[in-house]
Amino acid sequence: MDRLKALEVFKSIVEHGSFVKGAEALGISRSVATRAVQDLEAHLRVRLLQRTTRRIALTVVGHNVLEQACGLIDQFRAMEAMSSLSGTEVAGSVRLVAPASYGRQMLGPALADFRSTYPGVSVDLRLVDDCVDVIDDEADLSICVGRGLRLSLIARKIGVARLGLYASSSYLVRNGAPEHPFDLQRHDCLTCHGIPHWQFKHRHTQETHAASPRGVLNSNSVDTLIAAAIHGAGIVLLPCFLADRFVDAGELQSILEGWQAASLDVHLAYSSRQHQPLRVRKLIDHLSDAISSLDDAASSLSDPHRSKAAIRLSHSGSVAGLGVGRGERISPRSSDGARQGSG
Repeated sequence: MDRLKALEVFKSIVEHGSFVKGAEALGISRSVATRAVQDLEAHLRVRLLQRTTRRIALTVVGHNVLEQACGLIDQFRAMEAMSSLSGTEVAGSVRLVAPASYGRQMLGPALADFRSTYPGVSVDLRLVDDCVDVIDDEADLSICVGRGLRLSLIARKIGVARLGLYASSSYLVRNGAPEHPFDLQRHDCLTCHGIPHWQFKHRHTQETHAASPRGVLNSNSVDTLIAAAIHGAGIVLLPCFLADRFVDAGELQSILEGWQAASLDVHLAYSSRQHQPLRVRKLIDHLSDAISSLDDAASSLSDPHRSKAAIRLSHSGSVAGLGVGRGERISPRSSDGARQGSG
């Protein structure tokens, strides 16, 4: 018999004044109750009860042990109640970690809707300045944007991050625009940790090409790469949902639009399904549905770099069409002419 159960038997015997009644209250035999107390005394190396043919009485040490036992049993019952509640009631706190760039753009509306549906749940969101995978062993859930996950984790795919190539007009005027992914080897590229190769497929011919860009700036911060690209440092591979507003503002423009860059899968990762609180399971389902619906809306448009409209999240979490490309665009042909003329 485990120690906590033995303490319960000891407590029941004292409360009922006899081994027989104490055992009956717990639904066990008198012999089992007697053995439990004897084992407990042997383990503690003290006598807990004075036994006579008429009555039992606590020893001095027995009084102290009973007081401690009552506290331990009450604490354990409280933990059982709390655990039972977490499995049946959507309440409590969920710790969520995500890449900063993804979290700022994608999670606000989804989490607001979740809180509206489940007001008893609080979400502790920690954003990490990392391009791709984010794993926090102390978090209930981690959002990972990338191609590699720890084998020890359980991962549920909740969406994709579509990628495109971007550069500033000033960079393209100086260096020209690449016409084929092969041309990237002679360009200054801004690369992100965890994405050493850029993979492309032509939208019409289905030709594929894998580029190993010459990274003049390599960082784990997407925001840093975007700022550098805007200031003309080079060509950057970005999620379309991040680049849209900079294209719309004329700070960046899309290049190699005839080629589709390989997307990055978005996963919700966690260590185990066993004993997972209901609040965590509900958040997993909610984020999966919310982000998948955005992906469906985006994929219904064949060209994520279309010149007439771009999708982005509104404050309500819906998808709205907005005009893009107000800034001057440098076509590959005109940029080649500028490069040849300068030679």
